[in-house]
Amino acid sequence: MNTNRLSKSIAAGLNAQMTKEAHASQIYLSYAAWADRKGFGGIANFLFKHAQEERTT
Repeated sequence: MNTNRLSKSIAAGLNAQMTKEAHASQIYLSYAAWADRKGFGGIANFLFKHAQEERTT
């Protein structure tokens, strides 16, 4: 029984968007970790927040 309510093209598009957002989150995290290690706490906090936003919205 097929219980999938999304078309294959919509599912593929959603998966592609989620992959892009996960990738963006990883980039923000890497920049944030670098900034934090270098002592740039303000920008690190900004980037950590953006990384979280990419994972939750």
